[in-house]
Amino acid sequence: MGSVFSSSCNYGSGWNKNNACPPGYSVSEDCGFWSDDIRCVAPTSVSPTAVPVTGRYTKQGSCTSDTTSPTSGGATPPNAGSCGNDQTVSTRYDQCCDWGMGSCSLYGWKQTRTCAERGGEVVFDVWGPMGCADKANGIGTRGAEAMKWCKSGGSENSCWLPYSMDETGDCFAYDLNGAGQWVVNQAQTWRANAQKGGSNQPLAGTGPLNGNMVSNSVSFHTVHGGNIAGVTVGAAACLAIFNRKRVMKKAVPKDKLKKPTTEMSTSV
Repeated sequence: MGSVFSSSCNYGSGWNKNNACPPGYSVSEDCGFWSDDIRCVAPTSVSPTAVPVTGRYTKQGSCTSDTTSPTSGGATPPNAGSCGNDQTVSTRYDQCCDWGMGSCSLYGWKQTRTCAERGGEVVFDVWGPMGCADKANGIGTRGAEAMKWCKSGGSENSCWLPYSMDETGDCFAYDLNGAGQWVVNQAQTWRANAQKGGSNQPLAGTGPLNGNMVSNSVSFHTVHGGNIAGVTVGAAACLAIFNRKRVMKKAVPKDKLKKPTTEMSTSV
């Protein structure tokens, strides 16, 4: 709700409340006499294969004394334990090794479960083909700015498209036909264009995450015409309020830190 002097929000040329954000997003307005805050609010209806881009950690059970893989008839390792209120990303069997001279002397198998902390982004902005890896590394993120998505197409870094991440760490378009995806330009392979429809082309990430980022909401702030602190401002003047995404490397609790001992793993 705006101030007592509220008026209709001012949108940029070609934009309005119906198209300021991609399909599936909702638009939040705070219309004031002097300025407007217009925000893109991410969808709550998401793909069942989407996982939150947030801190991840692993839990491991104790080792068996059977060198035969559990998937090949060997003893079943003890349960690694539940992720509790967090989300289970994957469960697999890993080798238990005694390391000598840099090689694994296999003596058993254990169960490893990867968990993802809840509360991360499930649908997020991607500004080009490298945006998935950037998101996984917590770098290059700008926020889902209103009136900045690729409504009418565009090239990388000029606008954003909504994506989600799967458990492998790769990204897929949230709305392939309605919002679009990033497609590498075949004539100019060093750049990509926003395109609606076509075959799904996932974006490569960096593999399963190990502690990532959480972000704040971002708005597009429009300053109305008038005199502010003695400075005359035109009605079309705009300020992009980035409220920069806080990129926080989440610390993994000490009891979850384990020295890598796995040479081979098998999905459960």
